[in-house]
Amino acid sequence: MIRHAKIFPEIFLKICLVAVALACWPVALKAQQAPTDRDIAVYAGLHAAAANGEVAEIEKLITDGENPNIQDANSRTPLLVAAFRKHYAAV
Repeated sequence: MIRHAKIFPEIFLKICLVAVALACWPVALKAQQAPTDRDIAVYAGLHAAAANGEVAEIEKLITDGENPNIQDANSRTPLLVAAFRKHYAAV
């Protein structure tokens, strides 16, 4: 394999990139799923405010320095949570 990597570095690199992409694929797909009731029950901070559509609380938390791009265990941001829960005023 090493000998071929020296002869065909472009092909070897492409194979490695595809392997990494396939390994990360399941994680990326989880962000596209709505949060479960269990997820919502353990949310805190911006995720909890977004899940409940609490616009004033979201604004307060961001003003206080919370990261609006924070992700939950399934790579969902508060924006995605609010959208999944149809709290469009919070989006």
